[in-house]
Amino acid sequence: MDLGAGNQKLRKYIPDNCDYVPVDCTDKLANTFVVDFNDEFRLPEGKFDVIVSLGFVEYLVDLDDFMDKLSTHSDGTFFLFTYAYFKDNPGKGKFKKLNKLRTFDEVQEKFSNYLEDLRPILHLKKAALFSGTLTSKRTNKPTLTKSLNDSLPLPKFRDYLFTRR
Repeated sequence: MDLGAGNQKLRKYIPDNCDYVPVDCTDKLANTFVVDFNDEFRLPEGKFDVIVSLGFVEYLVDLDDFMDKLSTHSDGTFFLFTYAYFKDNPGKGKFKKLNKLRTFDEVQEKFSNYLEDLRPILHLKKAALFSGTLTSKRTNKPTLTKSLNDSLPLPKFRDYLFTRR
């Protein structure tokens, strides 16, 4: 399941033998499960092995309510998500970040309430990619694990990521 699927860029990376279920607040593309999580919480029928949320959770008005419902509904499901945090520039208009997490540590602390084995996979200057398993148990114990940053010569990796080819 792809939460905040938008134009469904993730679809092309999903193997043919896997189901792809896009969820978004608009139905621009066919087969999108339409729901605005700022108005209500609904998910498509069925159980999912993986939930992906790339560039989505920052725009939720009530992040705690959403994560509480998602982790209760999808207890035991692998969750892969990004979070873009901005200390000084939360965005404007339709691109405004609606919840107030402004640092990597704040994001990690918040999501550790809803995920077991929370891992920062990649930590960049203003965003991070995390993974973990959704849990309905509330522990509030941050998981301190190494990220990909600890294994890569990051300045060279950043240059590779942001160099036009």
